[in-house]
Amino acid sequence: MTSEDRTPPGLARRAKPVARSGGARSVIPLLVIGAFALVALYLALPRAQIAVDSFLGPEAARATQACRDTPQSRSSSPGFTRFLRYGNAHAVPQGFYVDNVVIGEMSEGSELELEITCYVDQTGTVVGTARRAWSRPPPEDPRDDTFPVPGKAH
Repeated sequence: MTSEDRTPPGLARRAKPVARSGGARSVIPLLVIGAFALVALYLALPRAQIAVDSFLGPEAARATQACRDTPQSRSSSPGFTRFLRYGNAHAVPQGFYVDNVVIGEMSEGSELELEITCYVDQTGTVVGTARRAWSRPPPEDPRDDTFPVPGKAH
């Protein structure tokens, strides 16, 4: 007598569970991890930000690039400048207003930080700029600023 014969007449026999492969459920964690990796890449690499911005808004990216090129060409030491912030473009009726471009420039005994705002017309020509500068002296010992030691007074 088999188990099928012993099933009472009112009860249905259960089917064996079917083993499933991962399918979509195994792909979802990989997609989430990939999305976080792309966001981290976007935030960490300025070139990735520039590439994404030029893909999403090419006119705004051209305006931001024109504003970034202006301070480097007018710098007293263009070989020793670095971008601290790359800027944001905002549409205005005749073109773009670009703010939050900050460069660091070598100066005597400290780094001079310049905040630049620009107005760029629709053709990509810089119409007007404003610069605000401030100087930050270097730390006495660069290691104190870079790697703070717990319990050590600064």
